[in-house]
Amino acid sequence: SRWVASINYWHRVCGLPVPGRSPCVKDALANARWEYRKNGDRPTKRAHPLRIGELEGIVGSSRRDATTWVKRARERRDSALLLLGFAFEFRRSELSTLTVADVTWCRDGGLRIRSSRLQEDLAGDGLVKHVQSSPDHTMCVPCAYGRWLEVVSAADGFGRPGVIRLLHQHDEFEGHVCLSTAPGVNGPAVPVFRAIRANGNINLVALSGAAIHAAIRRRAALAGHSSEFVERVGGESLRAGSVAERLDNDSPSCRTIRRTG
Repeated sequence: SRWVASINYWHRVCGLPVPGRSPCVKDALANARWEYRKNGDRPTKRAHPLRIGELEGIVGSSRRDATTWVKRARERRDSALLLLGFAFEFRRSELSTLTVADVTWCRDGGLRIRSSRLQEDLAGDGLVKHVQSSPDHTMCVPCAYGRWLEVVSAADGFGRPGVIRLLHQHDEFEGHVCLSTAPGVNGPAVPVFRAIRANGNINLVALSGAAIHAAIRRRAALAGHSSEFVERVGGESLRAGSVAERLDNDSPSCRTIRRTG
């Protein structure tokens, strides 16, 4: 729940043990959810899994619609968010807390993420996930991350004028950029995904889970999906879609986004 997540966060900030990982707390929350469902007070609402074809359509639409420098900044951020969330099977809370220090470039152009904030990392030792460069540059996770990191680097180094210089002309994304030199950022502890104001200013604080949820819905709507579809997607749709693709033996997703971990 939001309350447990908030309590966990402040305990972590203060260097204290995280109470939400306690089996007693987890059992109590599970029992409470079961009682709610049994009484009909809180029906289960599962996110629609975004499959690879739907994801390709949304990412492609966001790039076609990027006609101004502000829209290009949003496109780079949202494309990276969508592709990283799908490839690494991230929850929205994990995308929100992801920092540049968590992400390492590999020699083959892939990405390795090590973080102790992932919910699968029950021991707290730091879980490592790896994604390789994809044959199709338009759906290449490292390329999407690198393109957004260019914006972050420009914003941290030169502010809004730096972002304008980077994005004032439409850049044709015609090939892989994941083997290029990684852009530098001021302080590796900065969040990967940040809010972008209407005037193009990029905040220093991380996107919240609610903002990530809204961004995914907004991109689905802009891609032309129905209002019913948009209502069913959200912050957990990327993880759900990735798991569904992985469990589908006939899925071609393993050839589109290659993940190990």
